Amino acid sequence: MSTSGSSMIYLDNAATSFPKAPGLGCAMAAQIDNFPGNPGRGTHAAALAADRLLFDARDSVARAIGAPEPARLIFTKSATEALNIVLFGLLDRGPLGAPHVEPLGAQWEAPDARQPAPLGAQWEAANAPQSALLAAWAQHRSIFAHRRDRSVPLVVTSSYEHNAVMRPLRWLEKYRGVQVLVLPFDEAGRPDEAALTQALSLKPDLAVFTMASNVTGVVLPWEELAERFHRVGSLVCLDGSQYIGHFPFEMSATPADYLCFPGHKGLLGPTGIGGLYLAGGPETVYTAGMTDTVGTLMPEPLIMGGTGSHSLSEEQPTELPDRFEAGTQNLAGAAGLLHAVNFVTSVGLDEICRREAELTLRLASGLSAISGIHVYGPPFRSSESPALSPMESAAYQNPKGGAQRHARSSQAPRHAPVVSFRPENLHLDVFATELDKRGVVARHGLHCAPEAHKTIGSLEFGGTVRLSPGYFTTEQEIDEVLRIVAQIVGS
Repeated sequence: MSTSGSSMIYLDNAATSFPKAPGLGCAMAAQIDNFPGNPGRGTHAAALAADRLLFDARDSVARAIGAPEPARLIFTKSATEALNIVLFGLLDRGPLGAPHVEPLGAQWEAPDARQPAPLGAQWEAANAPQSALLAAWAQHRSIFAHRRDRSVPLVVTSSYEHNAVMRPLRWLEKYRGVQVLVLPFDEAGRPDEAALTQALSLKPDLAVFTMASNVTGVVLPWEELAERFHRVGSLVCLDGSQYIGHFPFEMSATPADYLCFPGHKGLLGPTGIGGLYLAGGPETVYTAGMTDTVGTLMPEPLIMGGTGSHSLSEEQPTELPDRFEAGTQNLAGAAGLLHAVNFVTSVGLDEICRREAELTLRLASGLSAISGIHVYGPPFRSSESPALSPMESAAYQNPKGGAQRHARSSQAPRHAPVVSFRPENLHLDVFATELDKRGVVARHGLHCAPEAHKTIGSLEFGGTVRLSPGYFTTEQEIDEVLRIVAQIVGS
């Protein structure tokens, strides 16, 4: 590949995939040139053709993620917007302005009459090792001896979350009094069991977890977490930003209520389009608010307006997907995503997963062998030696009957195609500049996930250098990057 006449090795697929699915640009241009209609706005041929394109895109994406009801797939502009719909649609219950409920930590009086610090600030040290993280958690365990305030929601999340989750939660904590509990995880992506057990005992209203870290690529035990939180009556939201399109996945076999994902990463589609899948059946409640029993609860929409349906009513429609798709949709993005998903499906997610696992293992192994390079995360494994948990290896039975289907292939590796490292004797900015000079497209810094860097101990260094190969990356490119890294470190 070349850009501006220079050679380029693109290893920033965790930010956005490149190259895109072959023919993507042509598919989007064809929509712009040949589909003048606006979906849902008119019965003329152009509008109906636009309707059909949007229907086909929704149907293809739903099939790609194993979702049984395409109407429950909401198109958004990104995974971030999808997460905001869930978080604000369920949790933003109060008036704008100052907090009307004290933040978590001020709800209870500790046994020694001192107020514990908010759990959102549980880690004071910028680069606390895991033992210190757990010690900080222990400081707040006294709150579990007191009955929490059931009048405001409690949300549990992980110490690996992207700011797409953390910033909405911190706003809701500050201005709505929502209780936010951040579970400490270790570098291998495992939660502290004692902390998890205590969090489950509080029966949180909502649990939201990333499926794979955008910093280290480690896959969290999301199936087990979702199942355990469902058992205590919690709703579960999964952030699939670094998972969907990289691993085989079946929404119909997944114990989660909401799935948020982008179109421009693993699915090889264009920027500006993503999705939110709302699980459930016809009995779904269309009133936002928390509940003591697990059921699919519809969030309130972030945006309301014209949908092309029920135009006589000035109330937002309740039917899906119209409830969440007010305004003109990104039809060019939908055309591109349809084309990309059809490509991914034709290749097969098992093959994509195998290919990316081989490239990632080659990259991680090579970096680990270079003196002066510290690679973060647990040891990388190939798809032939996944070392999965029993739950991850078990096949889920399709609830509609028929053949067994897997939420994730039993041969899937424990890592998304992301590798983070740090040069031990060179500043990240300097190192990244040297990579860029040599045509390597990488990302360095905090990757919008400061909690993750606290977890792995890289925050005090300003984060990591992240390399993220994709399906189209070649072995030759990986080897060349390893040569370049060794050259920079050696010089």
